[in-house]
Amino acid sequence: MPTRTPLIILSLLTIALGLQLVALLTVPVSSTMSLCRYGEHAFGVFGFCNITSGACSDISIGYKNTTIDELSGFSLPSNTRQSISRLLVVHPISAGFTLVLLVLAVLVHLVANDLRLLFLSVLWTLPTFLLSLLSFLVDILLFSPHLEWCGWIILGSTVLIAMCGAMLCVMRRSSSSRMVGGGYHNVRSNKEEEGEGEPKLSEDEYYGDDEYYETLRRSSMGSYLEENQEEEIMMDELRPLRRVSS
Repeated sequence: MPTRTPLIILSLLTIALGLQLVALLTVPVSSTMSLCRYGEHAFGVFGFCNITSGACSDISIGYKNTTIDELSGFSLPSNTRQSISRLLVVHPISAGFTLVLLVLAVLVHLVANDLRLLFLSVLWTLPTFLLSLLSFLVDILLFSPHLEWCGWIILGSTVLIAMCGAMLCVMRRSSSSRMVGGGYHNVRSNKEEEGEGEPKLSEDEYYGDDEYYETLRRSSMGSYLEENQEEEIMMDELRPLRRVSS
């Protein structure tokens, strides 16, 4: 895997975290950005504001003011929206998970070929992706069909997190393959250095075996020659007797 991959992951996660922070900075935290604008109201993660009067609700999770009951231009009824608005808490949670994933990506970039760190990063990517996706789905349920660009960018953040997770998986697999291959070659070279590979006989041991077999061959030949000599001696002793008798 190219060494640029950790830098690409860092860049993508930084953009994803920035997009989620933009959604968190909607009204009433700031007066210029909102997840939804409808009528005289602008809605954000931590509350809503009246555009005409400039009055905003307290910073909290969930829309508790009865003013939103009068708004009827949404897909869901007002009482259901109030219940689902409590799920906006997943926005800051998702941003926190993305920040942790970004820190893990920095560590992956600094500590190369750490399989445990890569595995933790891949494992952490799953809940981060799911939380980001849930944030987008909550915005769709609450503000459809009036969702503004601050809500749609959460979808882009979700896609970027998914891409980073896939790249981390590829990094872990390639690092694991390199470590396994490198470990095999190291073990093989160590065995060769320590003499644990194929047994290598020294020159003395090698020729020593030949001398052993040569000794056996010579001893067998010597015993054979001695037997033949004894037979010849016996034959020589018998020859004069045969001549005399003839």
